[in-house]
Amino acid sequence: MGDWYQQIKNELSELKLEYQRIKDHPDEFQKQRLAEKISTTLYCLEPYSYIQDDSAPDFVPYLQLVIQHGAHHVKRTERTEYRVKLHEMAKYLTSKFFGNRRHSIIVKRLYIKEDIIIRLPRDVQFFIQEWRLDGVMTQAYNEMHQIIDRRSFPLKHLRIRSRVPFHDLSHPVIRDARHLELVVFGFNWLPVILNLQCKTFHLPIDVRMPPRDFVSLIEHWAKFGKPIGTCYSLAIDSTSKLMKILIKTSRKFKAKKKFGGRCMRIASIPGRVIRVIVERRFVEEGAKWMLKLEVVGV
Repeated sequence: MGDWYQQIKNELSELKLEYQRIKDHPDEFQKQRLAEKISTTLYCLEPYSYIQDDSAPDFVPYLQLVIQHGAHHVKRTERTEYRVKLHEMAKYLTSKFFGNRRHSIIVKRLYIKEDIIIRLPRDVQFFIQEWRLDGVMTQAYNEMHQIIDRRSFPLKHLRIRSRVPFHDLSHPVIRDARHLELVVFGFNWLPVILNLQCKTFHLPIDVRMPPRDFVSLIEHWAKFGKPIGTCYSLAIDSTSKLMKILIKTSRKFKAKKKFGGRCMRIASIPGRVIRVIVERRFVEEGAKWMLKLEVVGV
């Protein structure tokens, strides 16, 4: 049954020997804790014991399915007697939910961890609005593109939370997403951001991009333009770094600050203006800043 099963059995033997050694000890609390550990370990071994003895448990197991909307609100719960093996039940459920569909299944939010295995009926297609990815896009797309309706692209919202290779950020699914949110570290971020085609981009962590790169980004937008409605928001931890960015930007473009120094307007291509906006946000570890670059019409 594997090394894990043998390891747990060895731990159980050691716990029992330890309990025998201290059973006459006056410390009742220590004995109680050890007895609880033995009980918990036996519980972990119970399913394997049924397999080893080829016997059925003395209780009726149930399989419960919870359909949840949001973090706390439970929309629906289904429960049925568990009379088959787990992989057989998983196959039954996926066939029940996704099989024999004439049209693509609309998925509001797809969230798949990189170590998960999904078994689906043949020819199923998902129309995805939002994709949350923990992993590498190149690998995930290669494995999943057959089940994703092509009309899903460009994605309305893409959120990536992992350490991804630099070249992965140029993947068309990432580059062309309408709203992109990255929670990753590393990289030389300036060429990454310059290469993005999405209209909205959110970087909720300070990736240590130097002030000169912020100015270069604004300069590139001012020179070559961006579609009206484009909005990129970049987190900044340090107040001194924020001030350096604002001072360098003001001097470079001779821009006048408004609203207490938290907004600047910079001319771009004809008919468009870049608004540089500073917003303060409060999080658990203290105050941080969000620098927003927004393209608006004149």
